[in-house]
Amino acid sequence: PVDETISEPEEVPTAEEDAPHPDGLLKTEQVTQDEELLALLEKWKRRPVKKTEQKKVKGALKSWKEDLLRGLLHEEPNIRSNVAAALGAASGSKEIIGILIDRMRTDPDGDVRAHIAKVFVKRKSRAAQKALVEQMRSDENPSARANAAWALSKHGDKKCAQAFAEALQDPESWVRLYAVAGVKKHRVKKAIPSLRLLLSDKSDLVAKKAREALKSLGAR
Repeated sequence: PVDETISEPEEVPTAEEDAPHPDGLLKTEQVTQDEELLALLEKWKRRPVKKTEQKKVKGALKSWKEDLLRGLLHEEPNIRSNVAAALGAASGSKEIIGILIDRMRTDPDGDVRAHIAKVFVKRKSRAAQKALVEQMRSDENPSARANAAWALSKHGDKKCAQAFAEALQDPESWVRLYAVAGVKKHRVKKAIPSLRLLLSDKSDLVAKKAREALKSLGAR
């Protein structure tokens, strides 16, 4: 005789529980099991990292490093931004700088890319210059372009001259402002015609700084 009893199907995890994040991002429990770091991550969902927390990360970097590096892949953009800020403040090691550069290029969220670029305003890095130039030129997020321009205006070398000249025409006023600073700093005389156009810029501050740059370059 045929056994017609129907067995209960095995419980199958839901797609929401098991499916990997489309961007390869991680949940908190995949990042760390350290209770102190878990508490920080929870705070970083809602607000920027504090200086006292940056110091704590620096002191605990040896034991937290791998967890924090995974934190750069957390599914919450605010956490990724704050982890990047904490790591950038804690260490300028080749490994960490390289990973931050990679995330600045590849993170799917423009605001996160902007926050990572801001790390390089305070943390001078020759290794980051090429990626910052790329970001200033082509990132679709205005804040990401502006922070890249800010970092380059402080630490970029003469290899950035052409990129600064091009950025004088960026639609974002903060990018234009920092590009003016870069042009003035590196005395990019071929940018003089573009600087003259900025004398009537819709941003009074950009127009003022363009006037100062022209004077510095000996142009009228």
